[in-house]
Amino acid sequence: MDKFAMVTKTLLEQCSLPLHSDDSILMLRKIVSDLFEAMEAGDSCIQLHSDEEIKVLCASGLAQVICSARLPNVPLCIYQVEGLNFLYLTRYYYYENRISLIISQLCNASTSIDKSKINSTLELLKTKSQQFDFPNQGQYLSIKKSLQQKFSIITGGPGTGKTTSVVLILWGLFQIYGKDLKILLGAPTGKAAQRVKESLQNNLDNIEDNLNLDISDIRNLLNNNESCGTIHKLLGYIHQSIYFRYNNENNLGADVLIIDESSMISLPLFYKLISAINISKIKHLIFLGDPNQLYSVEEGFVFNSLVNASSAPYHVSALTISKRNQGDVSRLAKAILDNNSALVMDILNNSKFVSIQRPNQQFIMHSILYGTNNIFEFIEYCQNKTEINNANEIKDLFKHYTRCAVLCMTNLGKLGVVNLNSEIEHLIKTKIVCNEPWYSGRSIMILSNEKSLNLFNGDIGICLILNGKPRVYFDNGRSFVPEILPKHQLSFAMTIHKSQGSEYEMVKIIIPTAITSNLLSKELIYTAVTRAKKSVEIFSDINNITSLKATIRQSTLNLNIM
Repeated sequence: MDKFAMVTKTLLEQCSLPLHSDDSILMLRKIVSDLFEAMEAGDSCIQLHSDEEIKVLCASGLAQVICSARLPNVPLCIYQVEGLNFLYLTRYYYYENRISLIISQLCNASTSIDKSKINSTLELLKTKSQQFDFPNQGQYLSIKKSLQQKFSIITGGPGTGKTTSVVLILWGLFQIYGKDLKILLGAPTGKAAQRVKESLQNNLDNIEDNLNLDISDIRNLLNNNESCGTIHKLLGYIHQSIYFRYNNENNLGADVLIIDESSMISLPLFYKLISAINISKIKHLIFLGDPNQLYSVEEGFVFNSLVNASSAPYHVSALTISKRNQGDVSRLAKAILDNNSALVMDILNNSKFVSIQRPNQQFIMHSILYGTNNIFEFIEYCQNKTEINNANEIKDLFKHYTRCAVLCMTNLGKLGVVNLNSEIEHLIKTKIVCNEPWYSGRSIMILSNEKSLNLFNGDIGICLILNGKPRVYFDNGRSFVPEILPKHQLSFAMTIHKSQGSEYEMVKIIIPTAITSNLLSKELIYTAVTRAKKSVEIFSDINNITSLKATIRQSTLNLNIM
């Protein structure tokens, strides 16, 4: 018996009213099974299409129609909006309802900003923008909206300047409120949180030099480890519990909360984050993300729902000028988003920087091992390293690693991450004549968070044999002997999901011929393509790329933000 059947069986056993026919029992079983299957795929709810379905659900005692602000004391509820009927787990309806209520309150709340301070701050930035086109007009408008409103969203693809906007927002906030302002910066995963902090730090010198602004308060903020971290860390993670130390009864003490990679936040986590905010105390709540990238692994469509809400023009700023993806990579990404299959085919067939060929394993392995920016070149570079003396040498090591990424659809299967990594390592060891588990160039990905080592799920480590001993280096400057590392796997190839948020000179995207349609989506391929700065090689049947469909998750949240 599969898990959907088991859940359905459990719910059916809770029926308090008799069902009058076998047909009713079968209908109820199918409805409940459909709901859980949809949630497994990321939906928050399902749409009901007949009065008979509603009648059977209500007769079963498992569901009630929402008639007031008070939630029914049953496992399922039916929400009616704009003439449509949606079935929810009652708990998930509550999550969406609370999110919409709190966001609506924030959207309509007035701020306690000293208008003379904000006007002078914005006027200075406007002058800089006009002089240097830095920040550009889109960035300036996003900064302006974020400083003037309690709630705001900044969207944009890779390289569109979201990080620059955040640095200048932080500078503006300190100008307006003073250095005692309590700001929290967060992201859904440890890797994303670390990357946000590093990206902000890397932008400080550029902004200080080009705009001649005092950013000392921002440096102090980023040096405070308690101010930056995962959403779980900011909320006060409790070991082996689904609850957090900060919640609707014990609020976060933040004046400003800025969250990056927001499209990755699941519905339950978004609810817990938004519930921990003190609406009367919070001065600014800012979410950043790319709505075209992959959504959360768990159920929910919160970020996209907020971006697409009727009130979006008032709280959403879109950055569109990318400095990362140039030329045909950028054209391909846009053509994929626009469903322009003719342009996709034209680019794939005629570009020097974007190409496609069938997913033949022999062709794929030859490209990985001998093609442009190949693995053997990286291994040779690592094998020739005899010492690491400073942070710049670690930076150079990772510069070589990020020359190319092999991105797979899945972990399992002939063309999945596990098998390709195994094949690649076998050929590497054969070439360098190595029987040891660790060798210079062995690249691994951390699979769990280890706070004591400052290592997070998704972090990449590269082994070097120095003085006859293996040591694994990470791009944050830390290094460890292999024995103390948390769970990890080879990272010569990785899933597209794991690559999210990273960037490479080129990417090789591998899509098996027999891939099921529910795994292949516009968001997945867009995410893979936009990891590349210069070139893309795709191994796939061309029909897979020209017939992509967007993933639309079922939710009513966007209908309720006022």
